[in-house]
Amino acid sequence: MTDEAREPRSAREDPLRLATPRSDDVEARRARSAIEGRLFGGAASFRVGRYRVLGRLGAGGMGVVYRAHDPELARDVAVKVINSDAIGDAEWATASARLVREARAMARVAHPNVAHVYDVGTVDHGVFLAMELVDGESLASWLKAAARPFKDVLRMYVEAGRGLAAAHAAEMIHRDFKPENVLVGNDGRARVGDFGLAGASPHAASSSQDDVVEAAEIDGSAVSGTLTRTGALLGTPKYMAPEMDGDSAASEKSDQFAFCVALYESLYGRPPFEGDNVARYRRSVRRGKVLPPPA
Repeated sequence: MTDEAREPRSAREDPLRLATPRSDDVEARRARSAIEGRLFGGAASFRVGRYRVLGRLGAGGMGVVYRAHDPELARDVAVKVINSDAIGDAEWATASARLVREARAMARVAHPNVAHVYDVGTVDHGVFLAMELVDGESLASWLKAAARPFKDVLRMYVEAGRGLAAAHAAEMIHRDFKPENVLVGNDGRARVGDFGLAGASPHAASSSQDDVVEAAEIDGSAVSGTLTRTGALLGTPKYMAPEMDGDSAASEKSDQFAFCVALYESLYGRPPFEGDNVARYRRSVRRGKVLPPPA
């Protein structure tokens, strides 16, 4: 069998496909390093920029997050790189730009209830983001882990609300506020994170009209799903304000709407609107018919 025959068909049709360096090389290097450590002894170690990667923390819609050590400042950080499993080659540049935008958005906000960004840099042909390492869990996981007293839930949301207000004061709109995007540290403090969809306030000079909802794409989707598409930053339907179904740009008010939906759901165990799919749920949102809270 020739070498050409052994190559995957996609590689023969596009010889640059497998040769193009991508940020998912970080994950490949992490795996190789771990294997080498087991085979030859010693601790597995590789770097992203100056940061020595210690292990993988998790993955989201766009990024893979690693625990890493900053040798210059002698502290552990979280390093986020693009999640190649969630995007294609055609969207690579867009995803890199979004990660840089996330870094810039978070760097503009200095507040104890917002996750801090320390650094942004390049890795392979992509980018990475180094930020505060929060030992803990998401607010969504915190809520599921135990039956939380009413006052404790309120306290977490008050702190998250302060972080969201700080972002608004810096003329930044989060666009995707939800319990999954709030971190609860082991110190008991809530921090708003994941500004990957963040944009400028419509009152800011740099605001844009890139919040587009295409009903044909979401009518049959799950209510809780996150909707993102190249050229459109959609957020999560369950928490989106009614005006986001039209041509209105995201604003402080749409972030506040998402905050209130999340708070209602966290207190009562269900969203404030009815509907078993996105189309029905969004109709309920537009009608403004809030379900009565359970007894």
